[in-house]
Parts: sequence; structure tokens; C-alpha cells
Amino acid sequence: MKETELAEKVVDWLKSQHWEVYQEVQPHAFDRTADIVAVTGNLLWIIEVKKSLSLALLEQALRWRGYANYISIATPNPKRHTKGEDAARLFLKHFGIGRLSIRRRSGDNVDQMIAPHLCRNRLGTLMDCLTEHHKTYAQAGNADGRRWTQFRNTCMELQ
Repeated sequence: MKETELAEKVVDWLKSQHWEVYQEVQPHAFDRTADIVAVTGNLLWIIEVKKSLSLALLEQALRWRGYANYISIATPNPKRHTKGEDAARLFLKHFGIGRLSIRRRSGDNVDQMIAPHLCRNRLGTLMDCLTEHHKTYAQAGNADGRRWTQFRNTCMELQ
């Protein structure tokens, strides 16, 4: 299953819970990109989606601390208990990062295995960067580097 297919299930799950969903959000030029940013009221949730649980994914999620009220990772539901699973769970709980498990079959596709902790103090920069274009321009998890940026916005306005 492709990362875009996994992300699509998370996007649908968030929308069913009345979150506004933005995809492939890069807050600043040459900066990191969040796969999914979800907003409800004043709450902001960043979710990084990958095909497998790895140290790189944990580090990626950790770097978003302070930018959102909630941070989570989303990976496919493991078929069996894998090595490092317990260490990853302890890491996530320690840093308040949530974990979503994506089922490969249809139906209720997303389970929240670990709830993210609420961070009350966050930097205001990410919310200011969100546009309507982030909702539809690029699919979350795409491997093409496709995303809506300020530069692309300037080019569109000049056209």
C-alpha cells in the first residue's frame, strides 16, 4: 500500500470527525513539510504518515513539537508484534506523540492506539500559513515533492 493511500484513509477519518484537513504543508521555504495538518477551532494537529514505524519517523514527529497542539504518527496496523515496538511506544508516550494505526481493509480504517498529549503553548506560525490550496493541491504522502508553497502562490497570482 502506498503512503498516499494510507494518508487518504487518515484524511477521511479526520474529516468524518469534523476536522479541516490540509495536506503537504510547508510553513517556510526550504523547511520541513507536514503530511497532514488538521484544524478544529483553535486546535492544530500534525500527523506524519509512513509505511512503517522507524526512528526517522519518530524524529520527524519530534521536530514538530511546539508547532501544534497535537502531534501524531500514522502507520499501517502491524500484522504482528515487531522488534522495537515497545521502545517506540515508550518514546511516543514520553514525548506526548500520538499513534494512529491504519487498517489495510475497508470499513473503520483508523484506530488511535496512543492519544497525543495536548500542548497548550504553540508557535502561531503554522496556522498563519494554511490556505485553501493546501486542502486539494497535493495529496498527503506523495513522493513527487508536490506541495503548495508561497512561491507557487506568487506564480499563480502573477499569471
